Order: sequence, then C-alpha cells, then structure tokens
Amino acid sequence: MPRMNFWFEPVIDAYIAAISTGEDWRAACSAAHAKAIKSDPRPPLVTQKDFPKKGLRYCRQHITKLLGKKVFPPPFKGPLG
Repeated sequence: MPRMNFWFEPVIDAYIAAISTGEDWRAACSAAHAKAIKSDPRPPLVTQKDFPKKGLRYCRQHITKLLGKKVFPPPFKGPLG
C-alpha cells in the first residue's frame, strides 16, 4: 500500500524537532510549510478547460459577480472559518 503524503507531515516533523531542541517552533513550522508548498504545489481542482465537462458555464469572475447579486448562495464555511 502506498504511503500517503500529506502536506502537513513536514510541518509536524519540524514542530517535534523544534520542541525537542528548544528552538522557536513557529518559525520552524513556517519554514517547513513554505518549503513543502514550494516543492509540491497542488494543482487546481477545476481548471477553465474542465468547465464544460463538469457542467460549469461561468468563469470565476462571473460567478463572483453572481454571488454579489445573490443569484448563488454564498460558499460553505466550515467550523474553522
């Protein structure tokens, strides 16, 4: 079974290493997160060329305008904001 590669694994490793050595864990986690994002960028879930295939007829700018006019409901917000 392949190992899951979560984006937060290097951040957790940096946190544990910083705590064990007495370093500033915030700076270590921030640096690890920036490095992880730079080395493994996430592709967008939906690109413009996928719109017809997924049934989306509008570009993101038009959807933003329709959200402002209350044509569409606002995006779902999870418990963390």
